[in-house]
Amino acid sequence: DAEAWLHKAETLRSMSWLEEAVKAYDKAIELYPERREDAWVAWENKARILMQLGKHDESIEAYDEAIAQIPAKDTETRAFVYGSKGMSLDEVGRYEEAVSAYDKALETSNEQSNAYLPTLQNKGMALLGLGSYEEALKTFDKVIEIDPNFGGWYGKGQALNALGRYNESIAAFDKDLKQYPDNPLVWADKGKALQALGRNEDAIKAFDKVIETAGSSPFFIDEETSAKAWYNKGLSLKALGSQAEADEAYARAGDLGYQTQEDSVDHWLKRGQ
Repeated sequence: DAEAWLHKAETLRSMSWLEEAVKAYDKAIELYPERREDAWVAWENKARILMQLGKHDESIEAYDEAIAQIPAKDTETRAFVYGSKGMSLDEVGRYEEAVSAYDKALETSNEQSNAYLPTLQNKGMALLGLGSYEEALKTFDKVIEIDPNFGGWYGKGQALNALGRYNESIAAFDKDLKQYPDNPLVWADKGKALQALGRNEDAIKAFDKVIETAGSSPFFIDEETSAKAWYNKGLSLKALGSQAEADEAYARAGDLGYQTQEDSVDHWLKRGQ
């Protein structure tokens, strides 16, 4: 029956057999009575997998079908699926469409909804991706207004950084670091803001915090974060006239796999010889 196929699809998805999972979701959808209230689950999960498989247009169609299956009165679930659609679009860099999906989620819910604040935060991040920094800043300010402990300070700091308002961005990052002192991503962005202001000694301290926390942080960080921190530390050391120490930092960055754009170009030119 439909429930058995849905369970099979979930198992296949957990095993990363994505194409097979899509087929199983299709079978579950086929067996569900028309517009059964929980049929949206199969459509929504199918949509996520299709996005992972690079079948973006098919994924959007599946998301829209999932939303159509949800009763209009169930605004919480509709907002959740619109938000899920936005996140999937976000992941593949389709930021304008992501913002549109997030707006639909926000229109469908209200500030008391469980979906509202995460969706507003995600909208801010998508606006950053679009380069709409002023609008992103307003969005993160709204997040902070609703709940100053939710994480909006980091997004606000990123928007201010992008606008060249470095002193304000550092203040925002410091607000976030009071809540999450072991987040290396915030330390990294704070370090870059300090660098932009010519405060290289302070920037080095920030990059050292990235290196210290990246290996043990509860946040999802890959080795590239440490590599970039070593490279940026090298830039600040060079600016301070400590060339030997800068070279050591660049070497550590290289050991961790960091490549500058120039390194990459040299690599491909050598391959072409």
